[in-house]
Amino acid sequence: MEFNIIGYEVDGSLSNPAVATSVALWSAALSGMAWLVVRWIYAALPASAASWQQRKRVGLGVMILGFLATHPVQFLLAVYFFHLSNEMGPLDSVGFEGGPPIAPAWVAAAVAGVAAAIRENHRLGQVAESPK
Repeated sequence: MEFNIIGYEVDGSLSNPAVATSVALWSAALSGMAWLVVRWIYAALPASAASWQQRKRVGLGVMILGFLATHPVQFLLAVYFFHLSNEMGPLDSVGFEGGPPIAPAWVAAAVAGVAAAIRENHRLGQVAESPK
């Protein structure tokens, strides 16, 4: 039985379909997480200020973990999609020159977070203005 181990070094920019797919999927996941974190933080607003401050700290921690996980997750997803799209052996490895870019995922997450905050501020304003 012959084992050939081959290492590939490919383009790590968004012009590579495997990288573009991994960045798009992680951007969607990170945007969903940002939306949910902001909604969760705002859910405590009618309650005490201490609860809101605690939720802000937890939400910030979750987003920091997402930031730290961005590069490894995008890299692993890109490797997976590259293996799916090419006939590679199980021992073959792939590297991405420059690595997948992290900026698109965080721009999408920031936009989702801001959109959720605007939505929640609008919702809270409507609740405050409703007749009693």
